[in-house]
Amino acid sequence: MLFEKLDRIGIAVLNIEEAMADYAEMMDGAYYGPFEDDEVGIDVALPRRLGLEFVSPRRPDDKIGITEILKTKGECVTAVCWKVSDIEAAEKHLVNKGLVPIMKLSRCAMKEVVFAPCKKTHGLTVVINEYPHTDGLGIENCRHFGHPI
Repeated sequence: MLFEKLDRIGIAVLNIEEAMADYAEMMDGAYYGPFEDDEVGIDVALPRRLGLEFVSPRRPDDKIGITEILKTKGECVTAVCWKVSDIEAAEKHLVNKGLVPIMKLSRCAMKEVVFAPCKKTHGLTVVINEYPHTDGLGIENCRHFGHPI
């Protein structure tokens, strides 16, 4: 199966530490990070448990538009991420359906493609990931950013 599972939901937040603390208290959420991702221009906290990823801009020209989303919509769900078995095939499939990739990442054994929100996605940013481990997204980003696992 190309699209294996819903991996996580991305939420744009103004204060990443506050969001992590709120969801830890409310629902026992646990996170990797937050990481300072200068390449993308965001701070990001990845889910260990609960499936929520928090992103906050580090600069106004972040590569995925979080600054603009927070200006126009405020804090909100912005992205839905799927784990895929073959990222190249999944990317080709989504491009053939009319989606436009806006960013690609490769971090250790994790690969990711981010697609622009559009009418077909009903305004959501679609993200696909390929990674080898059960919790590979967080593990591979920890390795990339030099944090303990």
